[in-house]
Amino acid sequence: NIGVLQYEVRYDFDESVPIGTSDLLRIIAAEDSSINFDILGSSSNEFLSAITFNGVREEGSEVAPLVFTFFEQFVAGGQSGAESFGVPAPEPISQNAFVEGLGITAPFRIIEPGSSDAFVFGLGGTAPSFAPIPEPSAAVLLSTLCLFSLRRRR
Repeated sequence: NIGVLQYEVRYDFDESVPIGTSDLLRIIAAEDSSINFDILGSSSNEFLSAITFNGVREEGSEVAPLVFTFFEQFVAGGQSGAESFGVPAPEPISQNAFVEGLGITAPFRIIEPGSSDAFVFGLGGTAPSFAPIPEPSAAVLLSTLCLFSLRRRR
């Protein structure tokens, strides 16, 4: 019942060093002392096991602590995927709408310019009710094209 927490993270994108959702969670936790994420596993395959917000802890079940029994991840833009025969296999994701994500760690989740990630708490969570935040350069390009078309009409 904490409502929507929304963070916007800006960083210098480097295609040779992809970052994943776990990297974004670490950035958020470093900047916001009211939230903490417990991330388990190795750097190539990490799992979010618990979230603490203002002293309230939400975690997976005792039987399966790494199973996401308390939230669902939704993604827009970038790439998301799962391991296929021991090889990470991320797929491109549209920036236009959230889809259920899989794998918070790069190279399973690759954050690219214009990517959005959302976590919805509770079992069987539904996609976020807000739209993904579009990449600023796409919005600027669209508004520039509109201005050119208006100017051409005159």
